Amino acid sequence: MKSLNQQFRYKSLLFLFLLGLIWSCKTDSKATRVEIDNQYVTAIKKDQIILESGDVFDLPVTDSSFVYYLVRHAEKDTLPKDNPRLTEQGYERAAKLYDMLKGTRIDAIYSTFYMRTMETVDSLADAKGMKIFPYTPQGFKELHKNIVENSEYRRILVSGHSNTTPVVANYLYDKNHFQSSFDDKDYDNFLIVVDNGPEEKSLFSLKFKP
Repeated sequence: MKSLNQQFRYKSLLFLFLLGLIWSCKTDSKATRVEIDNQYVTAIKKDQIILESGDVFDLPVTDSSFVYYLVRHAEKDTLPKDNPRLTEQGYERAAKLYDMLKGTRIDAIYSTFYMRTMETVDSLADAKGMKIFPYTPQGFKELHKNIVENSEYRRILVSGHSNTTPVVANYLYDKNHFQSSFDDKDYDNFLIVVDNGPEEKSLFSLKFKP
């Protein structure tokens, strides 16, 4: 039989090992939070972000949270100039967006009333049996008012433009995080704003590929 000293030493080592493991997990979680921006997303599943790297990040949500998924429309054609449709690559990106979000809760889908923004989200809307609510590119306050007044809508997808999506994100986040529009050739941006109250808002600036 082991002596009392040996048993004590064994239990002490085991305790230190477990303590180190817990601390390591906490450190990894913090590192993931810091490094998650600008990473590529492959899926959102039940409030978890699945990254291209294989890492999984839990969104800081509660039952009363508002979660906004913000995307710019996918790649657009050049004609007609006033209201072009998506290109072949744009339809591929729209299909990727559908694949990313099909496994998570979406309560409402909003889009400006243009072919390119509507086509970016219509596959997801059809799959979930939802209609797309229109909003005007300048109607950020009205958009937010419509959302918060309907308590059933707490997971919202918003399809916009290179010059509106950053502004909507700033408005929802209540901070001037983005200082300019997205580059006109940049379609990768995928933003998430989590609203847990006036002093508890988070913004995640991510990306996705077609």
